[in-house]
Amino acid sequence: LKVLESYLSYGMSAALFKIFREKNGMTYDLGVYYPVRSGNAPFLVYLSVSNEKALLAFELLSALWKNLLLKPLIDKEIFLAKEKTFGGRDFSTTNFNFWVLSLFIIISMILTGTVLRKKINSYSGQFI
Repeated sequence: LKVLESYLSYGMSAALFKIFREKNGMTYDLGVYYPVRSGNAPFLVYLSVSNEKALLAFELLSALWKNLLLKPLIDKEIFLAKEKTFGGRDFSTTNFNFWVLSLFIIISMILTGTVLRKKINSYSGQFI
């Protein structure tokens, strides 16, 4: 997934940048957040668009994702994504990445607590 993250979001040759900035002039703030962890981690695509362009952004992102599923990347794209991955990029350089991570952690804790509380409350005395 780190190579896919590189393909989608690293630099001006990235797929997200080309689709959303170059072709459609929709955003300057976009990317993928996928932290390096030993276990499961979120794979988050983020775009900053206006309300008026939100549906178009969703349609473009859905089309990109569908294309990725149906048509494998060509060797040139894979090579460039791998080079970007190993290019010494600091995965936590932007303030936005830090903000997204913080927000994700807070939301996860709230949702996990809520879900866990509902699950625990659903247990009957007989079950326990």
